[in-house]
Amino acid sequence: MTASMIDYTKQGIEMPGTRSHGQTGLKVSPDKDCLGVRQYDPATGAFGDYVWQSYTTVSQRRFNFGSGLVEIHHQLFPELDEGARKQWTVAIWGPNRPEWTIAGLACDAYNLISVGLFDALEIEAIVYSIGHSEAPIMVACVDHLVPLIKNADRMPKLKVIISMDRLGNSNKTPGDHAKGNLDACDILYAWAEEKGIRLLDFDQVEQLGAHSRREHTPPKPEDLFVISYTSGTTGLPKGAMITHANYATFLATCERCYPIFKEDITISYLPLGHIFGRVMETIAFSAGARFGYVPRLLNRIYARVKAETIDVSDETGVQARMAFEAKMANYMAGKGVHHPEWDRVVFHKVRQILGGNYFDTCLPASAPVSSEILAFCRVAFSCDIVEVYAQTESTGVATVTNVGCEIKLIDAPELNYLTTDKPYPRGEICIRGPPVIKGYYKNEEKTRETFDDQGFLHSGDIAVLYPNGTFKIIDRAKNIFKGEYVAAENIENKLLARVPFIQQLFVHGDSHQSCLVAIMVPEPEAFLSMAQKILTLNLSTEDPDVFRDAIMIEPTPFTVENGRLTPTFKIKRHPVVQEYREQLTAMYDEIHQRMSRL
Repeated sequence: MTASMIDYTKQGIEMPGTRSHGQTGLKVSPDKDCLGVRQYDPATGAFGDYVWQSYTTVSQRRFNFGSGLVEIHHQLFPELDEGARKQWTVAIWGPNRPEWTIAGLACDAYNLISVGLFDALEIEAIVYSIGHSEAPIMVACVDHLVPLIKNADRMPKLKVIISMDRLGNSNKTPGDHAKGNLDACDILYAWAEEKGIRLLDFDQVEQLGAHSRREHTPPKPEDLFVISYTSGTTGLPKGAMITHANYATFLATCERCYPIFKEDITISYLPLGHIFGRVMETIAFSAGARFGYVPRLLNRIYARVKAETIDVSDETGVQARMAFEAKMANYMAGKGVHHPEWDRVVFHKVRQILGGNYFDTCLPASAPVSSEILAFCRVAFSCDIVEVYAQTESTGVATVTNVGCEIKLIDAPELNYLTTDKPYPRGEICIRGPPVIKGYYKNEEKTRETFDDQGFLHSGDIAVLYPNGTFKIIDRAKNIFKGEYVAAENIENKLLARVPFIQQLFVHGDSHQSCLVAIMVPEPEAFLSMAQKILTLNLSTEDPDVFRDAIMIEPTPFTVENGRLTPTFKIKRHPVVQEYREQLTAMYDEIHQRMSRL
């Protein structure tokens, strides 16, 4: 499907508003649940049941908030004519929550450019992104207000900050702050005022919009929908320019290939700052479905299920292994992911981890998942797992199992991958088509590096092309260690797929070293079981140092918060090397000393 096949004025979905009229979600589910949130109870230390807002409520709030944004912009820049008021940026920084979604939908409705920022981004990346996108208005959660106000001098284009959370004393005027008797919110307002920032909360903007309601503004196909700042492992973020044509083309394709129905519940662990997280939310809304979030990664779910089933040594493990063998044989024979006996006896309990009978389809994204894990999870959860090959530059998804746009391989001679390789061609994946973005915002150099003159996006992923037209990612053009050209991610992915007690793995190489070392974060349950077995064995090697010198065990997981992962859960290789430089050097030294004694 191409952008020219989409009627932007008649076939568009009013909810979420990437096009004009048509309103599928709002039309089919006006009083049904749309957005839900679990409220935290400090007394019990637990989250309660979901509290839902209907499609009608969300639609009303969306237009109120969007009208409020437009009114604030008019107040900030009264001298601008209507032509100059189009396509300005609104930054959104915070965790997945209804206010994030409503702010994004409001931007869609009034043809504003939303700049979605990962909640876990450090302030330096935020300052750069705000300055680069020249956003005059930012929507942020209360936890981010202090660093934003503190750094306001470094973001001269930023004029208004809107808190997702309700602020006390929000009805006070700026002059009230000079009268004394200030509480915490008063101090925050006064500090923002001193920095030249107008501080509002979400309710205030909705109320302002309700009293100055405006008609929504349908976009043109070439208008920018989102500037999505990539969370690369090195260097400054790049602003991927995603147009309404990019976004709508992909949505139309997904709706035809993998339809979602109003009875469905869509679950995603990805932050809304991630373009694929935004895509999945939009697809759910277009069908009138409900949308929720799950914090676990498929690799970790796999490790947990495996540790609690087939790795157990008692009768439960024996039964689980029999069940898995029977279902896996069925699956490999093309008989599907269900089994009339074992689903009832064993696998109905496993399905409860991801929603029980509600769980039907899973779309893993953002990081590679091995074929072993995919097959295991399909059998364990009795569900369809649709493989997604995705990049921000292809509007979140390039292919979803069935290829739907132009894709090819080119030679990568420096890695010895050629399209003439036998038995199957190998090379770097290049993508072209309506979902592919037109470049990076105000960054011609990176645009020329990534996109060629024919319009192909050079992905940096190395793949093999099979006769049936499917691709398998086997390597990465980057993250290689020169000399022997060892691909770290390839080793990491293979070990993560085959060794269940590894939760995270960082492999390090040096062009001046003749070996590799690694930092391993264990999966607690599986690692404990493995460690207990090892303690009962007589290790046959005469050199027990072999088991420890090349691998360091790190008990603290790599997270976005401790700076070791990007917001899309990829290892930040350079910062990790800097943090563990002393330990990595010590491992190399130990290996050299041992080898010198041989």
